[in-house]
Amino acid sequence: MEGTKKISDAVAGDYMVNVDKSFFYSKPDEYSKQRSYLIKGNIVSFNLDGVAVGNWVFVQYRNKSGNDTAGYIKLSNLKKL
Repeated sequence: MEGTKKISDAVAGDYMVNVDKSFFYSKPDEYSKQRSYLIKGNIVSFNLDGVAVGNWVFVQYRNKSGNDTAGYIKLSNLKKL
């Protein structure tokens, strides 16, 4: 489509964290790092509404205790399931 720009290679669905630690960010940039993070093997999901320029994705994660954490993480830290 003319005039449109691809902002990411992301595809909606479930992903597994593929790095030891993947920190959450409050905004899709390196300057808004939060204390919370995911660890290798955690499963997250997102839809295309959560994709931001620069291959950032807004994900939600529910831990075993049922607590939800949400924020931006780098798509490069995830592997599509």
